[in-house]
Amino acid sequence: LTVPPAQHTLTPHANHHHANHLFCFAFSQLRTLPVVGGLLEDQFDTTVKMSTYLVAFIVCDFLSISKNTQHGVKISVYAVPEKIDQAQFALDAAVRLLDFYDDYFDIPYPLPKQDLAAIPDFQSGAMENWGLTTYRETALFFDPHKSSASDKLGITMVIAHELAHQWFGNLVTMQWWNDLWLNEGFAKFMEFVSVNITNPELEVEDYFMGKCFEAMEVDCLSSSHPVSTPVENPAQIQEMFDDVSYDKGACILHMLREFLTPEEFKSGIVRYLKKYSYQNTVNTHLWESLTTVSEQHAEEELDVRAMMETWTLQEGFPLITVEVKGREVRLSQERYLKGEDPSQTSGFLWHVPLTYVDSNSATVHRFLLKTKTDVLYLPEEVDWIKFNVDMSGYYIVHYEGSGWDDLITLLKHNHTALSSNDRASLINNVFQLVSVGKLELDKALDLSLYLSRETKSVPVTQGLSELVPLYKLMEKRDMEALENQMKSYIVHLFRELIDRQTWTDDGSVSERMLRSYLLLFACVRGHPPCISTATQLFKKWKESDGNMRSGNYTKNCTLRNYFLNDNFYIFIISLRFPPSVSAVMLLGNVASAAVKKNMVADFICIGGGMCLSSPSLWSGITSDVGYTAE
Repeated sequence: LTVPPAQHTLTPHANHHHANHLFCFAFSQLRTLPVVGGLLEDQFDTTVKMSTYLVAFIVCDFLSISKNTQHGVKISVYAVPEKIDQAQFALDAAVRLLDFYDDYFDIPYPLPKQDLAAIPDFQSGAMENWGLTTYRETALFFDPHKSSASDKLGITMVIAHELAHQWFGNLVTMQWWNDLWLNEGFAKFMEFVSVNITNPELEVEDYFMGKCFEAMEVDCLSSSHPVSTPVENPAQIQEMFDDVSYDKGACILHMLREFLTPEEFKSGIVRYLKKYSYQNTVNTHLWESLTTVSEQHAEEELDVRAMMETWTLQEGFPLITVEVKGREVRLSQERYLKGEDPSQTSGFLWHVPLTYVDSNSATVHRFLLKTKTDVLYLPEEVDWIKFNVDMSGYYIVHYEGSGWDDLITLLKHNHTALSSNDRASLINNVFQLVSVGKLELDKALDLSLYLSRETKSVPVTQGLSELVPLYKLMEKRDMEALENQMKSYIVHLFRELIDRQTWTDDGSVSERMLRSYLLLFACVRGHPPCISTATQLFKKWKESDGNMRSGNYTKNCTLRNYFLNDNFYIFIISLRFPPSVSAVMLLGNVASAAVKKNMVADFICIGGGMCLSSPSLWSGITSDVGYTAE
């Protein structure tokens, strides 16, 4: 059942003893008939032509709730009886998303129904079985009284991912596992495209860039692999399910979409799906469809296959160096690699779809860099130039000459001249360049000074993600004085923004995320206003026997040395205090390392469930309170 090319139709029959047993299959049940021996036989409709790895059936005693889409498809969510009341949000989300995909792909969903089953003990996060997608319970259940905004975001994204597979992966399937990224990268990419339309309040565009940064952290190492890699056995296939296949795959598709325009990209995808429905494909089929569409609209011919194979058939990504001399912009590319072996950076060449804006025009300009070096000419001289607009490209940029100083000056005097994504990408890029010796740390810290005026979630969290590991590095090297200076610098940098945060659970998802980062960091660092408010709220919560419902942040940012004794530890456990950062902070001086580790082991999110998207920020802050992940 693991061979994508094997496409067949099936007509299953299932025999069972009890009428109260539910038998779920990918296709609709036609009838139940009595057969010999007192058995009942469930007979199902014949499937469409499909790959065998997508076949699923479930025998259970679940309950279900159902609803029809605008296109007439019956959507059902199955769950254990005691949790079926938490399935309504997932059902509503699935209906909206399936309708979106029906319209976006311009291909009707080919089955009469789509079931979503919440499995109590499920190894994978979710699986896209055709007509019967399966999920962990945490990926489907939403309790309006207890669940958070980020729970809502996570559930919606997982459903969006699996339903995207119903077309890209199920209707059209990769020929072999070396092109797994065609399934997973595209489904990951479509999560953001679909949810941005169906649930704009979730602001998913704020999180996509973080996925690309996470992929780059893996892809910049010598141990990385191409997105499309030959595989021959199950162990090699399993290794393909990683950030490179999922996140890098999504990021290079996003890069192509932004370079072609969203309209042309969509037309190419629809052409591909219609041409290869119920067939197996390789990645060249996708590139050919996109090339055909781009040729119909572009003034200059673009060979999508030639460009994209430089991104899928070799590992890593490029560092683009920019030097401005009057109207002349000199460009060069090399592999960005964290390592000391120069031989691993030679021989790499990408077709890089560059985008840029400058001080004279907010219009996004495009330039395809296909050689090691090239030159482009501006209509007139500029005060500054910013490449990789909104971090839409899967590459980082280094500005030689006065380039970085020009951008730092811009950020200090008018940072909103650049988008929040552009600001976050500059923060990321400048620290990445420090890590490989292209820039001095002073330059990165100089750029970070503008953050004292930053208010947007994406650049603030990116700033924290880059700055927190610095003082952790100093701590490991016993540079106590310098470490304390860095901690004070970071608190001072964000002091005004921290003090403006309210201790409520109001606002958009991004605002809640920002609040969670800042209040957690401020209290861990001992910022007096944060400590004072947290202590007052915690006292009220303790006096209410844990029943007080003020902002969820009470549990996350609490006085670190408050009530530190064994009685407090017993009080926490007896009230089933949720495993959280505050518990670790409060137990820091009384609990064993094992106790602290176990309490954090189940911890997923902070601030009412607001999930930390930055592993480096998370590990940096939590290690301050006595927890280090293994």
